[in-house]
Amino acid sequence: MVSTAREKDVFVSYSHQDKEWVRETLVRELKNAGFSTVIDHEDFGGGQYNVNVMAEAVATSRHTLLVLTPGWVASQWANFEAALAGPKLLPLYYQDCEIPQWLKVFAYVDFRDVKDRPIAWRKLLKDLGGREALSKSAVNTTKVVLWNLKELMHLPEVRAELSVSRALFKLIRDKLNDIDRDKQLHDRFHKALTPYGTIYDLRRAPDLNSLWSIIENLAYDLEGHIASIVEFARGHFSKQTEVLWTHTLEQRKSKVLDAVQAQDNDALGKALLQLEGIFGVEPSHLDSNLSRAADSLPLPELRDTLRNLEMVLKSLQMNVEDSERLEEFSSSLEDVDQLQKNLEAMVSNHRCLQQIENELRSAALRGIVASSEIVDLWKAVQPAFHALQEAAPPVWMEKLVKAGNALDDAIAKSEVDMKEDARRAAAEKFRTFRFMAAAAFSAADDDLKGFCDELKDARDALNELLGSMHYGIQ
Repeated sequence: MVSTAREKDVFVSYSHQDKEWVRETLVRELKNAGFSTVIDHEDFGGGQYNVNVMAEAVATSRHTLLVLTPGWVASQWANFEAALAGPKLLPLYYQDCEIPQWLKVFAYVDFRDVKDRPIAWRKLLKDLGGREALSKSAVNTTKVVLWNLKELMHLPEVRAELSVSRALFKLIRDKLNDIDRDKQLHDRFHKALTPYGTIYDLRRAPDLNSLWSIIENLAYDLEGHIASIVEFARGHFSKQTEVLWTHTLEQRKSKVLDAVQAQDNDALGKALLQLEGIFGVEPSHLDSNLSRAADSLPLPELRDTLRNLEMVLKSLQMNVEDSERLEEFSSSLEDVDQLQKNLEAMVSNHRCLQQIENELRSAALRGIVASSEIVDLWKAVQPAFHALQEAAPPVWMEKLVKAGNALDDAIAKSEVDMKEDARRAAAEKFRTFRFMAAAAFSAADDDLKGFCDELKDARDALNELLGSMHYGIQ
């Protein structure tokens, strides 16, 4: 296991053939530059290194750095596309080698030429340090509004105005609880997709017979994630009709492990397809729930209530301390509107990307390769793709939009020019789009999770405010 659960800056994946340079130069320079690292000989208990440990290291690190050399490409880790690929991946091209096809869509830092290393170092450090931080100002300032209200509760006018808004505050609290619950369950599904996708990748590997022990570990890991999904769903959803699918999921999870232990690849493929019946449906249902909760969150009503209160407070004579609180309260009110806009945009993007992900994953499980099927698949994801462009933040969606437009052009050319080269070009553009979509979905999922975590703080601030009014709403 990774020796610490605290998030680190960089997980370094490398071949032990290159350990001298990686450990003595690369990792040392990263640490000197202020980056925290995860590397096998320092962080993996007893030197243990398997796909589960690697997946945990990827999940708990802000970046994954692949040191590309002939040794790394020849290793088993080059097969773990589903566990490694994502928006945090940064390849470091250290020695000439045949880069795996799935890695070619990622921009790399070129360390091959020694004389260009100073430039490469600056680029590497810039790429590692240039993380996009999710803007949480709207949530933070909403907390400021609620905190200042609590501090002004000693004024009779504040208590009188807020006493008539109890139902509104309770409704907002309940909606925030629903959003948090649905997102937590969705996150559990998302974690299960890492071993699920990696099993799917490995069962197609040419050296499958040597990989069954690794696949078995992944199957146990998948079972653990499914158990977490089932336990959370049954413990947090009050209506039995909302969790009927958990019984089907429990039944289907054992079929994966049975097929793996029997080393029956055909049965494993069928078991994965059966799980897709849950994995391809329930996360979308949760996205729909999130959308409804975000759309119905009565933040405009809260803003109007707070604006009315502001007018009352400004008519009062206050001491210096209360005047400062009122000023901070007033300056933060504009962000209450922005909070709902941010949440609606994030949920909308997440829903569109979930639809794209479901279509692409289902197609992969069916083994779609023909150019005519790629055309049909692209038509299926286009509505979600175009809806995403309208509301997507351009900073992290730029690559996906570019890949989608390139795929659109390539498919159009392949339908006019029926030559094999045009079809291969369209297939390659489709592969690039698939990786960019997976990266965008992961980024959107992380953004929404961070935003929902912040919303919990706003909910807690609301509960403190209500508690100070002796409503007893906890």
